[in-house]
Amino acid sequence: MNLRSFLPLTLLGSALFITGCRKDLQFTEDGVTLEFSTEQVLFDTVFSQLTTSVTKRFVARNPNTQGVRVDIALVGGSPSPFRINVDGVSGETFDDVEIAGKDSVFIFVEVLPGATGVNTPFVIEDRIRFNTNGNEQQVLLQVWGQDVLKYPNADAPIQNIPGLPPSATSRAAMMTMACRSVART
Repeated sequence: MNLRSFLPLTLLGSALFITGCRKDLQFTEDGVTLEFSTEQVLFDTVFSQLTTSVTKRFVARNPNTQGVRVDIALVGGSPSPFRINVDGVSGETFDDVEIAGKDSVFIFVEVLPGATGVNTPFVIEDRIRFNTNGNEQQVLLQVWGQDVLKYPNADAPIQNIPGLPPSATSRAAMMTMACRSVART
């Protein structure tokens, strides 16, 4: 056998070997119940006027041996302060996300609540809906937050803080001045 006939046969055999080893994914049409690493993603004490947020993650697992196609959506849509990322893609809705049998996808959640204009803590909720062949499941998203009052600098004159009695403000002012004098000595 000469080299000219050996090379095409080798290329053809390699191509058949590579394509022949790939298994086609089998998808089930049954309503599959996904398993989640958590039923609730909680963000505790987020300051509303900051421009960055903590990112949390959870996993959606397919316990079946066959693959599934899942529609994933942020229920609150674009007005929601939450943002999601499913397997590296940001968005609000994801159609036909393929999860192979015994495999999983990562979902990353971020929140940036806007200022509420009130001096009390607040709670904002939304949900991520998973629809697997007609079977709906949800994961709760919840943030506890509060508006924050930013001072321009540490040496700014001490002022009464709205919502606090003057005595509490005076005690805070005395503590601040005491800390400043200790730091300077």
